[in-house]
Amino acid sequence: MTLTQLFGGLATILAVISYLPYLRDIWRGKTKPHVFSWLVWSILTVIGMLSQIVGEAGPAIWVSAITTLLCLTVLILAIKQGETKILPTDWLSLVGALVALGLWFVVKVPVWSLSLALLTDLLGFFPTFVKTWYKPNQETLSTYALNGLKHTLTLFALDRVSFLTAGYPVYLIIVNIGFVIFLIWRRKTQRV
Repeated sequence: MTLTQLFGGLATILAVISYLPYLRDIWRGKTKPHVFSWLVWSILTVIGMLSQIVGEAGPAIWVSAITTLLCLTVLILAIKQGETKILPTDWLSLVGALVALGLWFVVKVPVWSLSLALLTDLLGFFPTFVKTWYKPNQETLSTYALNGLKHTLTLFALDRVSFLTAGYPVYLIIVNIGFVIFLIWRRKTQRV
């Protein structure tokens, strides 16, 4: 077993563990995932996974594959039990995700597609960000914290480091840790 395989395996296990509290909280009605955020993220995790496949990322691809399946699982649950209030900006994030996916298949320039996917992912976070501003207790903090750690481990699972292989994990580390800080801050300020 190589070191990249070890880190890939650990990050993949952590991916599953990180979503268990989130799935549990959705089931209990405590967490209300925003359906559009998870739709956009499901599309974009496919692009991230494809980028890693094209870039020959090695075992880091395992993490992207399981994360894609977990995002799709949350999306299905969000349709039934999540936040479904759709704003005009939510449509913008969906269009961006679809354009990024189209760029991948039509233009076949993975760097452009991944770049647009990163921007779109940030837009896709907007519905969850707005919802969390008003309802900070409807998100599971541990999932985002563990996802930050998972993506950090993913960097050590890369066989080849390039924008295509490392861009999405680095972005996700920043966004997940940033969201954890925001979530803690909103929970504290809401109590005051």
